[in-house]
Amino acid sequence: VFQEAGAGAILVHYPPVGTDKWERLADIAASGVDLTVAVDSVAPAEGLADVFSRRGQQATLLVELDVGLHRTGQPSAARALAVAQRLSRLPAVEVAGISCYPGHLRPEDPTLPERLTAVDELLRETRDAFAAAGLRADRISGGSTPTRYLTHETCVNELRSGTYALLDRN
Repeated sequence: VFQEAGAGAILVHYPPVGTDKWERLADIAASGVDLTVAVDSVAPAEGLADVFSRRGQQATLLVELDVGLHRTGQPSAARALAVAQRLSRLPAVEVAGISCYPGHLRPEDPTLPERLTAVDELLRETRDAFAAAGLRADRISGGSTPTRYLTHETCVNELRSGTYALLDRN
């Protein structure tokens, strides 16, 4: 839908699994879209890299970090770094940073600012681990609608609040 509407860049934030999905993403990238895919493990990236390599294409990857929701992502900076190092050896993909979703932080929680600080500390630790290993971490993608007015105080430099914009109801 976003491609058909003319979006020049698309971030797919759910790790794609399966040949059909990898081929579809390659088709989207072939149309001229600057494609970024968030992955939380090596397996979806390997399949994506195989398809993109075969087709002579390139995709950007973000390593998904679990900052507290426990839905997807690596649970620590060390494990995220291990995934990023393995991804950096794959053809046709390049790790550009970190992705997260602090969906466990709710607007009615009076400790939201302190809990977001803990998220920021984990993101900074991971960013610094990537840098120390010689890996890119210039994109730190994250955020949520409940944290949108505080995200600028963190190291996140790509805000993805969306619950409100997509009319999701909690």
